[in-house]
Amino acid sequence: MRLPISVRSSVTVTNVSFAITHTDSPYIRVVGFLYLRYCCKPSLLFGWFERYLGDTEEFHVKGEKYGESDRTTIGAWLRQKIVSNIAAAR
Repeated sequence: MRLPISVRSSVTVTNVSFAITHTDSPYIRVVGFLYLRYCCKPSLLFGWFERYLGDTEEFHVKGEKYGESDRTTIGAWLRQKIVSNIAAAR
Protein backbone atom coordinates (compact mmCIF):
# COMPACT_ATOMS: atom_id res chain seq x y z
CA MET A 1 0.00 0.00 0.00
CA ARG A 2 1.28 3.47 -0.85
CA LEU A 3 0.76 6.59 1.23
CA PRO A 4 -1.66 9.11 -0.26
CA ILE A 5 0.97 11.72 -1.06
CA SER A 6 1.16 14.48 -3.58
CA VAL A 7 4.52 13.51 -5.08
CA ARG A 8 5.54 10.18 -6.54
CA SER A 9 7.59 8.22 -4.02
CA SER A 10 8.51 4.68 -3.12
CA VAL A 11 7.92 5.24 0.62
CA THR A 12 5.25 2.90 1.98
CA VAL A 13 3.00 2.96 5.03
CA THR A 14 5.28 0.29 6.52
CA ASN A 15 8.35 2.51 6.02
CA VAL A 16 6.72 5.50 7.72
CA SER A 17 5.28 3.38 10.54
CA PHE A 18 8.74 1.94 11.16
CA ALA A 19 10.28 5.41 11.32
CA ILE A 20 7.73 6.98 13.69
CA THR A 21 7.89 4.02 16.10
CA HIS A 22 11.68 3.60 15.97
CA THR A 23 13.26 3.08 19.39
CA ASP A 24 16.91 3.94 18.65
CA SER A 25 16.61 7.70 18.29
CA PRO A 26 13.90 10.36 18.53
CA TYR A 27 15.46 12.00 15.45
CA ILE A 28 14.52 9.01 13.29
CA ARG A 29 10.96 9.44 14.54
CA VAL A 30 11.03 13.18 13.82
CA VAL A 31 12.14 12.51 10.23
CA GLY A 32 9.15 10.17 9.82
CA PHE A 33 6.77 12.79 11.18
CA LEU A 34 8.30 15.49 8.98
CA TYR A 35 7.83 13.25 5.95
CA LEU A 36 4.17 12.91 6.86
CA ARG A 37 3.78 16.64 7.44
CA TYR A 38 5.08 17.52 4.00
CA CYS A 39 3.84 14.57 1.95
CA CYS A 40 0.60 13.33 3.52
CA LYS A 41 -2.77 14.80 2.61
CA PRO A 42 -3.71 17.34 5.31
CA SER A 43 -7.03 15.58 5.93
CA LEU A 44 -5.15 12.42 6.96
CA LEU A 45 -2.36 14.03 8.99
CA PHE A 46 -4.15 14.11 12.36
CA GLY A 47 -4.88 10.39 12.06
CA TRP A 48 -1.15 9.75 11.90
CA PHE A 49 -0.23 12.23 14.67
CA GLU A 50 -3.08 11.63 17.15
CA ARG A 51 -1.58 8.58 18.87
CA TYR A 52 1.68 10.44 19.55
CA LEU A 53 0.39 13.79 20.84
CA GLY A 54 1.08 12.75 24.43
CA ASP A 55 4.48 11.20 23.65
CA THR A 56 7.03 12.20 26.29
CA GLU A 57 10.25 11.19 24.52
CA GLU A 58 12.55 14.22 24.53
CA PHE A 59 14.84 15.57 21.85
CA HIS A 60 16.73 18.76 21.03
CA VAL A 61 14.92 20.73 18.34
CA LYS A 62 18.09 22.48 17.12
CA GLY A 63 20.54 19.68 17.95
CA GLU A 64 22.30 18.81 21.17
CA LYS A 65 24.99 21.49 20.93
CA TYR A 66 22.46 24.29 21.55
CA GLY A 67 21.55 23.28 25.10
CA GLU A 68 18.57 22.41 27.23
CA SER A 69 16.44 25.41 26.23
CA ASP A 70 15.81 23.81 22.84
CA ARG A 71 14.67 20.51 24.33
CA THR A 72 11.06 19.40 23.80
CA THR A 73 9.00 16.23 23.62
CA ILE A 74 7.74 14.46 20.53
CA GLY A 75 4.16 15.18 21.65
CA ALA A 76 4.69 18.90 22.23
CA TRP A 77 6.53 19.22 18.92
CA LEU A 78 3.70 17.44 17.04
CA ARG A 79 1.07 19.65 18.67
CA GLN A 80 3.03 22.70 17.52
CA LYS A 81 3.20 21.30 13.96
CA ILE A 82 -0.57 20.78 13.89
CA VAL A 83 -1.20 24.34 15.09
CA SER A 84 1.22 25.76 12.53
CA ASN A 85 -0.49 23.74 9.75
CA ILE A 86 -3.89 25.12 10.79
CA ALA A 87 -2.53 28.69 10.91
CA ALA A 88 -0.92 28.31 7.49
CA ALA A 89 -4.20 27.05 6.00
CA ARG A 90 -6.08 30.22 7.03
